[in-house]
Amino acid sequence: MLRVGLTGGIGTGKTTVLSIFSRLSAPTASADEIARQLLTPGSSVLQEVQRQFPAHIFQNGQLDRGALRKLIFDSPSERKRLENILHPLVYQSLTDWLARQTAPYCVLEIPLLIETGQQTFVDRILVVDCPEKSQRARLSARDRADRQMIDRVLQAQANRNERLKHAHDVITNDDDEAWLTKQVHDLDRLYRSLDPLSTSRKERPST
Repeated sequence: MLRVGLTGGIGTGKTTVLSIFSRLSAPTASADEIARQLLTPGSSVLQEVQRQFPAHIFQNGQLDRGALRKLIFDSPSERKRLENILHPLVYQSLTDWLARQTAPYCVLEIPLLIETGQQTFVDRILVVDCPEKSQRARLSARDRADRQMIDRVLQAQANRNERLKHAHDVITNDDDEAWLTKQVHDLDRLYRSLDPLSTSRKERPST
């Protein structure tokens, strides 16, 4: 089975792209969704976070995700601490999920695929790309983030050129949803035609 790693900067439209692949019957999984499940109330992972992180990110025993987000983007060391807890478990969950799949290909949404140096976890890297101006507008509208927070979030991630350097395929999310859907449909046909055993991670990005 061909493993496609879907990645891209925050606010580029990865979740929308993943949902379109899902509608085409491609098995999909999201690293962010797994991380959210790991941090559900009462979980051993959440208890570990409580032991290692400041008390103010919890309200009445519940994780305040907004406070956690602010903390990790204000402090690289705290972000690294959280990644050390979550990332091994997320990748193990993805590995377990992959073992149950039988489709010609699957799509794994891993926002920090490049940043974590896990490119070899997948056979092919698909980057969702858009102008930074669009990212900023979407973050401001979606998360009501101010300019300073948006700057911190973007600085914590790989830049566009770094991601594109690793991409086998690129979806450009700079138009309407019909254009986005067409690009996903084109890639769906491509991925169904590829032999995962002969796919090279060193192929040049498609255009």
